[in-house]
Amino acid sequence: MSALSGSCASIGPSIPRTRRPSRRSPGCPVLSVAVTESRTGPAHHAVESANGIFAAWSQTLTDSLTRHGVELEEAEALATLIVCSVEGSVGLCRVEGSTRALDQVETTLIRAITATLPGEN
Repeated sequence: MSALSGSCASIGPSIPRTRRPSRRSPGCPVLSVAVTESRTGPAHHAVESANGIFAAWSQTLTDSLTRHGVELEEAEALATLIVCSVEGSVGLCRVEGSTRALDQVETTLIRAITATLPGEN
């Protein structure tokens, strides 16, 4: 992904687009736990941890958006959209073997964030 510019850059760090060779499976381990383990099964502690991580990411984004003048309810909704969009695109990137979905999500989220920030639209 390209670096964010303008006010969007201050909302959160940009995600590097460079793909580095790795022996690990591509994808998000937090999402993997969330979609493969049961909330009531033997790995329920891992699911609870994944829930906490997603909540922390959303809260960090919400806090940043509200510091930039976005109303709390709208900031929470946009934070949820950002986390869900990025995490969902990871699965598509993995099966496609490309960054196409993440690139498209980046472009769309920059538009959404810019439209939401006071004085940016």
